[in-house]
Amino acid sequence: RGLQHLAEIKVLRAYYYMHLVSLWGDVPFLTEPTKPQDDLSKIARTPWKEIVSYLLEDLDKAAADLPWTYSDTKDWGRVDKSVAYGIRARLALYAGSWCKFGFGMNAEKDLNKATEYFTIAASSAKSIINESGRKLCPSYPDLFTNVGQQTAAAKAENMLQIMFTSNGSKKVHWLSVGEQSRIVGQS
Repeated sequence: RGLQHLAEIKVLRAYYYMHLVSLWGDVPFLTEPTKPQDDLSKIARTPWKEIVSYLLEDLDKAAADLPWTYSDTKDWGRVDKSVAYGIRARLALYAGSWCKFGFGMNAEKDLNKATEYFTIAASSAKSIINESGRKLCPSYPDLFTNVGQQTAAAKAENMLQIMFTSNGSKKVHWLSVGEQSRIVGQS
């Protein structure tokens, strides 16, 4: 399970960097652990296109080491191949839009790169649609209620779940990553 765990970590790193790049553009990009003696204040920003290219490749490699689904219910909510390809598709859509319409300090446009990113997004989404066994939930409201999220139909659509409890009870709930603020990435 070592390769699987490393793949899960890479997917989560890509997810968080996707949000950082969406909000800030060029950011310091670390792919190796830091040491206590490292002077992190001297780390320069990495151009967002370099970060996106690295993450798209990393997500593709990580997907190869992840299953489409987990058979054990205790693993529900873990990162799987659908999550890797879903984040890859979303990141490529963002990057394609940024290249098409301009992004960052100079708002440079690159239509060829935009087309490349959109192709990656379409390919990643098609992999989920055709290979994952996931389906759209027929009851849209079920995706946003605690009871509804426990149905098989909702579980078949939701990809990345964050487990939480409320009011100190022992009852477990799930927060779909899609329920977070939509402002991130809509720059």
